[in-house]
Amino acid sequence: MPSHGAAVGRHAYMTLRVMKACHTSARVLALSLAFLLFCSRPAWAEDPLYLQEPFDQITLTEEGGGGVIQVRLLDLPDRRVPATPPAGEKLNVRLLDQPDKLFELEWRSVEKIELFEVIVLKKANELLAQGQLEEAYRYFRFLFAKFPKLAGRAERCITSLVVSNHDA
Repeated sequence: MPSHGAAVGRHAYMTLRVMKACHTSARVLALSLAFLLFCSRPAWAEDPLYLQEPFDQITLTEEGGGGVIQVRLLDLPDRRVPATPPAGEKLNVRLLDQPDKLFELEWRSVEKIELFEVIVLKKANELLAQGQLEEAYRYFRFLFAKFPKLAGRAERCITSLVVSNHDA
């Protein structure tokens, strides 16, 4: 029959094994979290617009549910938003985060549409105004390559900035 001392010794041994396992698990968890934090990028460090998946942005009216949605690039003639939407027609969209589903929006539910190339152009202009010329250049280079019809507008933005800086 085992002695009381042997039972206490076995209990102490088992307790130490459990503590060691918990310590190892805690260490693995801590290392895993450290790895995730190291590898994940903070929200403020997201890719520049020109490296992201292209999207158009639709602002919905209050009647249409309100808010802003990002959709895959809209199939619009010459990538121009119609000044007066066709009566009775609907706008077919695919949400950026649900590209396999086709949704129909009534034009009266749409308050504003911002095309991706215009969003990129606005960002390029912001960067120019902030003096971040190298990053602005990357945006303009992207626009010239991917949206040549917008190139004239981008050139006018650059020219006006150069002229205003020269006069200052």
